[in-house]
Amino acid sequence: MPNARPTESRVYRSMRINNQMTLVRIFTWFAAVTGASCGVALGQLETVVKLDDSRLTGKMLEMNATEISIERNRQASKISVQEIDHIRFSDEPNRMNQVREQINGRQFEQAAKELAGMSWEGLRPETVLDGLYYSAKVKAELALMGVAGHSLADAVGLLRKFQESGKNHYQYNRAMLLYGQLAFSANRLPLAIETFQGLTGVADQMTAIQAYLELGNAQLLDNKPVEAAQSFKKAAEFDLADAQSLRLKQTAKIMGHVAEAGNGGIEASVSAIQAIIANESPDDVFLNAVAYNALGRLQFGANQMRDAELAYLHTELLFASNPQAHPEALFHLIKIWSDAGKTDRATEAREKLKGRYGGSYWATKLTN
Repeated sequence: MPNARPTESRVYRSMRINNQMTLVRIFTWFAAVTGASCGVALGQLETVVKLDDSRLTGKMLEMNATEISIERNRQASKISVQEIDHIRFSDEPNRMNQVREQINGRQFEQAAKELAGMSWEGLRPETVLDGLYYSAKVKAELALMGVAGHSLADAVGLLRKFQESGKNHYQYNRAMLLYGQLAFSANRLPLAIETFQGLTGVADQMTAIQAYLELGNAQLLDNKPVEAAQSFKKAAEFDLADAQSLRLKQTAKIMGHVAEAGNGGIEASVSAIQAIIANESPDDVFLNAVAYNALGRLQFGANQMRDAELAYLHTELLFASNPQAHPEALFHLIKIWSDAGKTDRATEAREKLKGRYGGSYWATKLTN
């Protein structure tokens, strides 16, 4: 399936951009360096850092959204994008790798300061586009956290600029995935669904499996459990065996049980998820948070509020470092505690949700 560029929704066109001076500066150097399109400057010496942390250094021969080609020892080597963590471009700013490390460590405010101080004048288009992608990612994360001075509109603006000239950049599909995630966070589920659907057939299987997961979750919240079950099923069927892929496939199985429960009672799905929890390491914050949230979602929907409270409390108290799962748990705990008359606990959870995840989908669902 070719890479799809979804139609920009009316809400995105109408969003007001904060930090105008910063964005104007970014757009100015971006336009000056890239011009109308992104062509790879061939023959430059780059270092490709793969997901297994191995490194290959050579001259860049070709780049697109599926693979890159570099010359090493006078021989061309092709590397699939799904194997690549990042590329250290020969002309990138000195502290760009520090920015990547800060992003991996979720030190987004530090990364934003580093990026703001970098000069991109005179750099190659692919280097500038790499910086633009990371700028959008940092801006998005800060907006989702509700950090003052950052908005989803800022991140969307940067991604739109990336999309215009970055179709042959190795980060293109990752940028599109982020675009869909921002649409989801803004509660624009049709746009999110359209974006994720456009990524399910890309050659980069790591992006494709994530797209199926994101698609299934958006379909669930859009009251389409049958379609969601199919999306999760396809995610679980990918023939990938690395640690990250196995975790994503297990996530798909968990969420598939949630989707399947839409056809009837929750007992079988609850039992299946509890069996998964019993077999998982208690140290796996990501999967345990997903699993307990899945239990909570099923039990909440079945009006089993005490069980739902206990499930979501597992995420709140033990697995809150999962930044995707924690806001969902807080949202439902607010509902449960408000209905139970536990106003102090509900208020505390509300303040935590707004304070830590003010730009998230679940924060946008709060009515007051």
